[in-house]
Amino acid sequence: MRTTKRKDSGFTLIELLVVIAVIAILAALLLPVFAQVREKARQATCLSNHRQIITAFLVYIQDYDGRFPGGPGTRHLWFPGPEGSWEQMPTNCCGNVAPISIAARLRPYINNTAVFQCPDDPTGDGYAGNSRAWNGRFTRWSYGTNFGVSQGASYPNYPSLRGGRVTGEPIFLAEVRRPELLWLSEECVCFHPPNRQGETRNHLGFADGHVKFALWLDPFVPENQQSFAWSAYNPRNPVDPGKACQPTCAEEAARN
Repeated sequence: MRTTKRKDSGFTLIELLVVIAVIAILAALLLPVFAQVREKARQATCLSNHRQIITAFLVYIQDYDGRFPGGPGTRHLWFPGPEGSWEQMPTNCCGNVAPISIAARLRPYINNTAVFQCPDDPTGDGYAGNSRAWNGRFTRWSYGTNFGVSQGASYPNYPSLRGGRVTGEPIFLAEVRRPELLWLSEECVCFHPPNRQGETRNHLGFADGHVKFALWLDPFVPENQQSFAWSAYNPRNPVDPGKACQPTCAEEAARN
């Protein structure tokens, strides 16, 4: 009687190693793609946040006779963490920032105050870094605002501060020569990608109501060409914050 030898149907060690290697290669290829998709989703959320914030600015302006929100010392979109409140937002650097928060003034015009939270900064203390200037459980800050708008700054010789002044009072929209160039809010914690000249971008919201993903140029150009800073010190005569001024911001603003 002839017997047949049964063939083992299992994987050999070499075959298993090959399968594992293929899976590892696919994972290495796909994980960066998944990370990029998640980051794009966070960027889309940030852009949506800015649209709602800028809409709140514009409605506020209508209610207050054309004047931006602000006042002495006001700046930034500070908002409370889970253990803070709109009346108490303590910090180690700046005391209770509730009275100076622009977000508190915009709050009546925003249905969901979660828009003040940057999706890339889930704890709201990313800007503080290792200094721990504030604790995200009580006080959070993801988006900055233009201090020159809220406090009436004018520094026509910037970057020299000679001849400059701050009135402490917010300016009027009617005073702004080019509202489409004046940034009102910025994504101040997260940059995409960080620290790459000619590539780094962040989200900005503008006084004419539009928002955009703009180049972040100021750290990479001379002071007298820093368009983002110029528009904070001279909000009545802004320049495009996504372009370095040519030849200087003072001269470019004079042409606008």
